Amino acid sequence: CFMIFPDTDMTLHADKSEPWGLSYVVMKGVRLPYYIKQMGLAPEAPVFPWRDEWAVLEKINRLIELYSPRPGDMLTELKILSVAYDLLATCYALCLKNQTSRAELDPLICKALYYIEDHYAQRPQIAEISRHVGLNRSYFCSLFKEQTGETPLQYINRLCVKKATVLLSDPYVTVGDVGSSLG
Repeated sequence: CFMIFPDTDMTLHADKSEPWGLSYVVMKGVRLPYYIKQMGLAPEAPVFPWRDEWAVLEKINRLIELYSPRPGDMLTELKILSVAYDLLATCYALCLKNQTSRAELDPLICKALYYIEDHYAQRPQIAEISRHVGLNRSYFCSLFKEQTGETPLQYINRLCVKKATVLLSDPYVTVGDVGSSLG
């Protein structure tokens, strides 16, 4: 997930290797800039530090489901407001959780995790990841296991399964589509 700030231009490109859909929620409010700042988001860093959290996806889907262009339906407007605030609270809680867990990790392992999360569809090799973070392969693997509790390969495989699960939740995506997008 990412945030588009007011007066910011953004271009998005989809490719065949990683199909995606775009849904957005527009929120306004006097306290909203404060909440956004507390989550660590800014125009120069608009990407949420967590990926594919079901709780967030469910709330976004609920907002889309509730949205009704019919003006004056106060009950629907209140439900939308309720889910929107719940979405904010969930995002904030995830950001806090991520800050604590990632803050405890070695910065090079954090760099490796972000690299893996950005390149999982290409199935990065361990040697490629260790080069990216500037460690030899053997030391990288032992440090990664010590810090995360799993090997880099286990982490990549778990991430791919998680991404496949998210993709398969879309009724318009086939198993073949998921297979080709995840390699």
